[in-house]
Amino acid sequence: MDASIWLVCGLIPATIVLAACLLADRRSDLSVSRHPGFAITASVIGLAWGFAILAALIGWRIVRGEPWFAVWPDDFWQRGYLPVLMAAALLAPLTGIAWRDSGGRWVIAGLLAMLTATISLPTGEGWEDTLAFHRGWGLLLATTCLLGFWSCDRLAMRDSDRWFPLVLLASLAGPMFVAATTYSALAEWTMAAIFATLPAVVLAGCGRLRHGVAVGLAYPVVAFATVMTAAGRFYSYEDHPWWSYAALLLVGPAVVAIDSLLTGRSQLCRVATAAVVAIAVTAVGIAVQLLPTE
Repeated sequence: MDASIWLVCGLIPATIVLAACLLADRRSDLSVSRHPGFAITASVIGLAWGFAILAALIGWRIVRGEPWFAVWPDDFWQRGYLPVLMAAALLAPLTGIAWRDSGGRWVIAGLLAMLTATISLPTGEGWEDTLAFHRGWGLLLATTCLLGFWSCDRLAMRDSDRWFPLVLLASLAGPMFVAATTYSALAEWTMAAIFATLPAVVLAGCGRLRHGVAVGLAYPVVAFATVMTAAGRFYSYEDHPWWSYAALLLVGPAVVAIDSLLTGRSQLCRVATAAVVAIAVTAVGIAVQLLPTE
């Protein structure tokens, strides 16, 4: 990769999210569940992450001499910024309005998961031979996306401030593998998502993001992972099992399922277990995709 790619897919996204996280840290005393400050702070972080990867995509287009912005790009994978931004704009503020009691929020999350699945599927000239897969893949993507929203939502409020962003970072490992083995443009954009997540990982580890406000990152990250995994699958020439892709998208739910059994255990135990689960689930998905196909 040349220096321009490292700039637009590394430095710029990281700087945008770092600035948002530092701003959020200044409001952290107000950012408690059900307080208006929580909704504002979570929204700032989530929207910053969404705009960071949008900035990377725009920069990527400029570097390649393409039109710098298109509301509905010709390449289906580039449309992924729409559900990412919607996830940040809609779900993050709603968590502050009613954390546990809002059934309406989960209706919105379900609709957004279905929209993400729909946008993630290729259409138009050149993709006619993939249409037979759309129904099953749409169901898979919508289900895993909604499970991702729910699981990260739950984990963020379970005293996991210092390591919650690490789970989000781990959830991008699978999409990065799929992207790197199929299409370089996908890998570069996923790299931007990883760099955008790193400032939150560092600041949270230092105790600078508290009260679960990093949940604002979760919704756009989950939507992005869904889009990139789907794009990698349709750009791949290999016919890997569908469940290997599902495994890569279920890192967050797997971590939450095991963490729910560790109530009362030490933070070290929970972190170590989460790391083992995330690595194991990702490794299974990757290992299956590395096996030769017929």
